[in-house]
Amino acid sequence: MQVLSRVQTIEPPAEVLQRFEAFTGLTYGTDEGFEPAVATVVAQTMLSVFLTLTAFVLVLFLVPPIRFFTGWTNFHGDKRPAYMAFGLFAVLLVIVNTPVLANYFALFQIPIRAAAVIGLAVILWAFLLRFIWRAKLLERFLELDVPR
Repeated sequence: MQVLSRVQTIEPPAEVLQRFEAFTGLTYGTDEGFEPAVATVVAQTMLSVFLTLTAFVLVLFLVPPIRFFTGWTNFHGDKRPAYMAFGLFAVLLVIVNTPVLANYFALFQIPIRAAAVIGLAVILWAFLLRFIWRAKLLERFLELDVPR
């Protein structure tokens, strides 16, 4: 409980407050809905970026450009879908890091540490998904008779 009260007393930097005030249209310390609005925007941005990145990784699993991504399908070797996924990733980076575009999509610019956490979560998710597919855990759990 002592840690929580300490966290609540930390004053955010003025530049961060200005960015959130401009983004939400609310004023820190004056408008009652400021904190929930900021929490919603941050959570929405992080979840949107995570889900978008996992969708890009799924493209790599659907048409594996290298053998590492073979899980439930055979190796294709066609690299065009991978190029598309990397191109979409570049577009996502531009959108999130360009204030006008980020505002249009109701996203907040992501700090580098948060981006690293999201990247690590996507990598862990990809390895977990690969393990589940290769170990045929869903088939075992659902007791499906799948030829080996």
